[in-house]
Amino acid sequence: MARSMWKGNISFGLVNIPVSLYPATEENEYSFNQLCANGHRIKYKSIDIKEFVDNKELDPIFVDKSYYVAPDPKSANDKAYSLLVKILKDSKKIAIGKVVLKDRENLVALRPYQRGIVMHILKYLDEIRPVDEIPEIAQSKQSKLDPQEISLGQLLVQKYSKKQFDIGDYSDNYVKELEKLIDAKIKGKTFVSTAPKEKTVSKDLLEALKASVEIKGTK
Repeated sequence: MARSMWKGNISFGLVNIPVSLYPATEENEYSFNQLCANGHRIKYKSIDIKEFVDNKELDPIFVDKSYYVAPDPKSANDKAYSLLVKILKDSKKIAIGKVVLKDRENLVALRPYQRGIVMHILKYLDEIRPVDEIPEIAQSKQSKLDPQEISLGQLLVQKYSKKQFDIGDYSDNYVKELEKLIDAKIKGKTFVSTAPKEKTVSKDLLEALKASVEIKGTK
């Protein structure tokens, strides 16, 4: 069972929602224990919401870490948590706020996720490297595209498109192959990895697009 790493409150206006934080991934790099001037652990802080923005305004490049935000089971104000989840879902908005974690004031985004809320710790703007610092991008010239290349490119995207993204369709094949190799070694057997066949790539963009559309059309 996951254990709470931090307890505090979500506050906006005069509304206070007691919550707990849980890691949303397996990496646990943050330590949320904070001490006051007398050396005692500080258990309660507030996630102070500053504003609400459309969810499309959150660019993934700003997201650093993610945590589940759960209602405090000991609180009688869990109705406020449910209300916040519903409002965020219905309005398709996310809450932007600040919270102090590990002696640092963090910028965070709260967004609805399934039946609850996820808190993303965000990078500040000055922590994002400007794209112009990448010479291959800054010095590149806009290539002139042929209308047929654009049409075929759009067709290829349509053929690969799905209505919904299911992350369960994907897994780390490298790790799976490595586990098979280790298991075979332990049993004293020989394991032969099934390496994927190399694709023949055309240097001509138009020909590559045509071939790609034909291949996808046969699957």
